[in-house]
Amino acid sequence: MESEYIYGVVVGGMFYSNRVEFRLIESIANGIYSMDMSQDDFKTSITPANIDDARKYFSKASKIKMIRGISFHDGIIPENPVSYPNLPIRVIDATYDEMEEVEAVFVRGKVCYYLQTLSTPKSYILMDLQDALKSKKPTSVDKIKGMTPEIRIAYTFHVIEVEKERIKKEMEEPINMVRAIMAETGATVKSVKKINRGYEVVWSFGGNTINTFLGKDFRVIEAGFCVSGYDNTQSAKSVVNLLKDYKEEGSRINLTRTID
Repeated sequence: MESEYIYGVVVGGMFYSNRVEFRLIESIANGIYSMDMSQDDFKTSITPANIDDARKYFSKASKIKMIRGISFHDGIIPENPVSYPNLPIRVIDATYDEMEEVEAVFVRGKVCYYLQTLSTPKSYILMDLQDALKSKKPTSVDKIKGMTPEIRIAYTFHVIEVEKERIKKEMEEPINMVRAIMAETGATVKSVKKINRGYEVVWSFGGNTINTFLGKDFRVIEAGFCVSGYDNTQSAKSVVNLLKDYKEEGSRINLTRTID
């Protein structure tokens, strides 16, 4: 009997192909495999496939889609991205770098598996974009010739991440500064939260937990304990020293703000 080979993907112990989908009895590593359907026990004929032969099969199979696109983390932004409702498409065993042109196979609408990294004229554009991302100085996509829709989207996703990281860093730097100033003076800083006016700081010293509002310049707006109306004369550093003085003098600490 003439052999009748089919090709498919194994992911998590499941075999997915155009004609069949089933769980394997034996544990087999993820990958691209072939199977001879002419054999009585065809499941035992499973063997790692030649990628070129598999690609030829995949290109003609009705329930298998070959996808080319641009890598984004463990996913892909495919060519003609408007045809897909959710981007990026997650790729199994995505062993590629960022901003590369890659090819994957999407089987039965269930698993998208990495096939290969491609080398095309797009590679030169992608290398320039990779350099821009590594330098953390994203360039305008309007200045780059040859941008395709999928490259544009993938690059934009990366630029958004760079911007989010920049904003996060900008927010964290003053928060960390507040922590350092007050901790250096002896306070135990429990939390620092960014608010419209500046920062809300929950800190403790000598058995008292205080809720202090600081301005953006780290000057006190509300000390959180009674300082006889002189809140705005205090800083993040001096307000801790003031509480120390009250404790040493044995003065009563009257909280003016509650701790949520």
